[in-house]
Amino acid sequence: MATTSASTGESTDTTAETTSTTSLAKKIVVVGGGNSAGYFARAVVAAGRGADLCIVAGENVLPYERPALSKAFLHKESPARLPGFHTSVGGGGERQTQEWYDANGVEVMLSTRVTAADLANKTLTTDTGAHITYDKLVVATGCSALKLPAAMGGALPGVHYVRDNADALALYDAMGSAKKAVVIGGGYIGLECAASLATWGLNPNVVLMEPHTMVGSGRETRMRHRAYTAWARYEAPAAPLTQLNHLPPAC
Repeated sequence: MATTSASTGESTDTTAETTSTTSLAKKIVVVGGGNSAGYFARAVVAAGRGADLCIVAGENVLPYERPALSKAFLHKESPARLPGFHTSVGGGGERQTQEWYDANGVEVMLSTRVTAADLANKTLTTDTGAHITYDKLVVATGCSALKLPAAMGGALPGVHYVRDNADALALYDAMGSAKKAVVIGGGYIGLECAASLATWGLNPNVVLMEPHTMVGSGRETRMRHRAYTAWARYEAPAAPLTQLNHLPPAC
């Protein structure tokens, strides 16, 4: 089935034709278009039930391997780009392009967000005004990126967050003209971003609260990331950043 764009269902006409585009009945609906949605679609199709499935995705791209955004996506030379890492290539499966979803009868609504959920009547309402009824609902929205409060400069130009494809594209574009880079966070994403920044010659500083990187990970995991940590210089948090201790943990 063809992808439904965010503009679908904006008309308030009550003719039969309009009703068919603004009302959709599916046995299984997934809210969220990230990794989980892509692999869930793979499993549903493997069970022969692709035509029963609808995915509602806020992004304007099909489900993809999100970990790529802080890895090859940010490389200066030959950066990874979609459709190269759509699910389920990371798990050894085939690349699920639009043709794959069409061939397997899966409905995908891109650039669309659910604004209301009537769980009693098993009905969702989207920001386009469409109504979707379902038998089974899967919530696979993941979590948002932890952001610094605006009072600490979290909304200033030049401050970037890596959560989705658009975020990573914006960061990549900024890396080309940046003179200096600071990364807040010493986990997987922070260190992988720092490694990519180093390949651009930006000599990144990584600021973290913990006494060392990869806190909470096993020694073996930390050793595997030594190639990343060797490229970055670590400093104790500066005074203005001590407020980070009061922020909730990142997802």
